[in-house]
Amino acid sequence: MSPLGADNPALRAARAERLLELGRAAEARAQITAVLAEVPDDAAAQRLLVRCLLNLDDPGALDAALRAVSLAPDHEQGYRLASLACIKAGLDEQAVAHARKAAALAPHEWRAHHVLTRALTRPDPQAAYAAGLVGVELAPLEPAMHLVVGLAALKSGQTDRAEQAFRTVLRLEPDNATARNNLAVVDLRSGRFGAAMDGFSAALSADPRLHLARGNLDAVVLTLLTKLRYIVVVSEFVAFQLIANDPQLDRVTSAALLACWAGLIGWGWTRIPPRLRRYSLGVFRRRKRAAVYGAVLLVSATGLVLGPLTRVVSTAVGLDLASFAALTILGDLLWSWQTRRGKNIPGPTTGR
Repeated sequence: MSPLGADNPALRAARAERLLELGRAAEARAQITAVLAEVPDDAAAQRLLVRCLLNLDDPGALDAALRAVSLAPDHEQGYRLASLACIKAGLDEQAVAHARKAAALAPHEWRAHHVLTRALTRPDPQAAYAAGLVGVELAPLEPAMHLVVGLAALKSGQTDRAEQAFRTVLRLEPDNATARNNLAVVDLRSGRFGAAMDGFSAALSADPRLHLARGNLDAVVLTLLTKLRYIVVVSEFVAFQLIANDPQLDRVTSAALLACWAGLIGWGWTRIPPRLRRYSLGVFRRRKRAAVYGAVLLVSATGLVLGPLTRVVSTAVGLDLASFAALTILGDLLWSWQTRRGKNIPGPTTGR
């Protein structure tokens, strides 16, 4: 690049770098693309273009990264970027291969081990955790390094180590929304529902654009509803069997079952932080599965209250108590099928 002139390629590349640092990736891409039009074999400019494309989730990032590698095959950053592009494309084997090459070229560069940890997390979380520890030794004060270690630990089932890693991130960077979200995922999987909701809410406060955290708030409520569903299925079956064998138990059984359900709903309600209870009620409007299950529960409760009248109306509507039980349990099974189709427990997010 010519060192002379206010508008020479080197200065424009520096401006593109600054724009990317400011979060203006589209403008940076336009700037560095113009530079590459003049000096197409500039490896540093090509790597900067890849960074822009990765920030923009542009599918052309992988091809651009491979060209960066071909222009400077001995530069570790090109391989790191190629690995990140492969991760986004779901190409785990290629992502690991590029990341290992980067780590081999620059064994003392923590960013190489950071990318290797990310690349390994999906196919081999145990190996990812080991790679992450190497990066932590090289850069103990880098929040991004602790974050990927936490993700690898969470993926491999080491929830205690994951929690420790995410808390380390928050000590180093208290406003890290991704770490707050991921720590709340640990709380959710450990059954600490109130702490999980507080964590997801804090993540949203730190970064309102973190839409996954908003969905995770709903996931906590859906998880509580799922637990209630299991008990409803069993209690309905037992209750209707008792009523069928002895109709005199209609009122006693119905009252006991309704009291049980009320207690369970109360327990779930107390798991939700008071400031988030109004928001939680909106899950029946935001999530179809919650609305369907709420309707089934309401119909079941209504049937129990009107239990003594079911024999009177059964001839008129063709629905006796046993048929009603079958329909409600069928509703529960349909809910179970929907839950399996879309898992309610959220996965952790990853930062750029």
